[in-house]
Amino acid sequence: MQNPLYFIELSRVMGALTRPRSQSFAIVSGTKSYISLIERLRNTDVSAKDKNAEDFRKKYSGFFGMQKVKEFHPSYFRFMQQHKTNGKRMTLETILHELCLKTERLEGSFCSKLLSVINPDMPPFDSHVLRNLCLPNPLYSTKAPYSDYDLRKAQIERVCFVYNVICKWYKDFVKSNTGKEWIALFDNFPEIKPIIKEANAKKVKITDVKKIDLILWQIR
Repeated sequence: MQNPLYFIELSRVMGALTRPRSQSFAIVSGTKSYISLIERLRNTDVSAKDKNAEDFRKKYSGFFGMQKVKEFHPSYFRFMQQHKTNGKRMTLETILHELCLKTERLEGSFCSKLLSVINPDMPPFDSHVLRNLCLPNPLYSTKAPYSDYDLRKAQIERVCFVYNVICKWYKDFVKSNTGKEWIALFDNFPEIKPIIKEANAKKVKITDVKKIDLILWQIR
C-alpha cells in the first residue's frame, strides 16, 4: 500500500511552501539557513573553541532542535569535523555506534541529521517525519549504557531498521510522478529560485532528497 503522502494534493504542498514566518516564508528561511550551514561547515573547524565555531554550533543546534542535549555536543561536532569530507562513506549505524560509545546516549534523529549534512543524499528524520510517513517511533533518543552491549546493539538495530525504511521511501518517492511534481514546485517557487542560484554559485547542492525534506518539514 502506498504511503498517504503520495495522495497529498499539490495545493497542500504549495501551502507548505507558502507557510508564513515573520516577513518571509518558512521554507525560504529554512532553505537559506541550510545553505548557510553547509557553506560554513566547509570553511569552519566546527569542533574548535573559537567564536566562529561556537556560532556555527549555535545556529546548527537551533536549526535542528539540539539545544536540549548540550552534553552530546562535543563528541557530535568532533565527529562531524572528522568526517565532513568523507560523508559518502558514512552510515547511520557507524555514527550511532561511534557516538554511543563516546556519550552513552542513543540520539538517532540527531545522528541522522549529522549524516544528512555530510551526505545530502541521505535524509534526516525526527518524530514529524515518522508521523508523515506513518512509521513507528523506534525510541531513538535514550540512554545507551556502555556496559550493556546487547541493549545498545538492539537499540541501534531498531533505529537503523526504521531509517532504512525511510531511505527506501525517499529513493522511490523522488522518482515517482508525485515526487517529481513536488521537486518542480520547489524549483519553480519564485522566492526559492534565486536562493538555488546563489547556492549553485557557492557550490552548495540542494539535492532532491533535501528538497523533499524541506517540504515535509512544513507539512503539518
